[in-house]
Amino acid sequence: MLSENAISDRAVRVISETSSLVNLNLADTRITDACSEAIGRLGRLRNLIVSDTHIGDAFLKNISHLRLEHVVLSRTHVTGCGLAFVPRTVTELFVEQLRLGPSGLTRLPELEHLWFLQANGTPLSDSQLRCLQQQRRLTYLHVADTGITGTGLVHLANLPRLAVVDLSGCPVSQQGIEALAALPHLEFCILRNCDLRECDVPTGPEFWPDLRGVDLAGARVSVDAITAFAQCRQLRRINLEGLPFSDAEWEHILASFRNAEIIR
Repeated sequence: MLSENAISDRAVRVISETSSLVNLNLADTRITDACSEAIGRLGRLRNLIVSDTHIGDAFLKNISHLRLEHVVLSRTHVTGCGLAFVPRTVTELFVEQLRLGPSGLTRLPELEHLWFLQANGTPLSDSQLRCLQQQRRLTYLHVADTGITGTGLVHLANLPRLAVVDLSGCPVSQQGIEALAALPHLEFCILRNCDLRECDVPTGPEFWPDLRGVDLAGARVSVDAITAFAQCRQLRRINLEGLPFSDAEWEHILASFRNAEIIR
């Protein structure tokens, strides 16, 4: 781990002489795009963390040939155009709190092995979720505080492995909650701090078929919306921490869930 402010481009050039390096953590250092060619010589590198640095699109372009698996680009100067250079071998990608611009995630290439994507705090639109259709192995999608309503999830209904979706802090709409409920392989949804007062939770056999857990901590949500989840046969856990219900309302909620653990 080399995540110290003293690390600069010059230091990275020295580090690059260690050709057997597999893991490199340069988070919160003074590196820039100038060190990318040196990192590009690390042919065995698999895990790279460059969050909270001044690297940008040119950095990604110069390392696109590496067979990286775990990449953290959070809080850097990478834009949507730069995402086109993400190595196609990546399995876990962190792009939190970036300013991607109008293209958003749309320039992200097809990543055959990508199963984890975290873009929390990066402004996105629902239409940009359409580009994730090509990420066939995507299992975990974290898009908290991105501004999406959830309606774009309708484009991801055919993903065979999408099991966890995090929309915490997003302005989830009625159409968004319906798109979320229709995801055929969804096992856990995270809706922390969402305002769901205008949303009716869909019920019926075609909705939430594999749902096992719901996180509603800090959300603004009605008792009726919460108890609607009680109809999910596979549900085993629901997080209701921080919800200000009366004793009578809590009694009703507790009575509705017979097979699920309630966290409050």
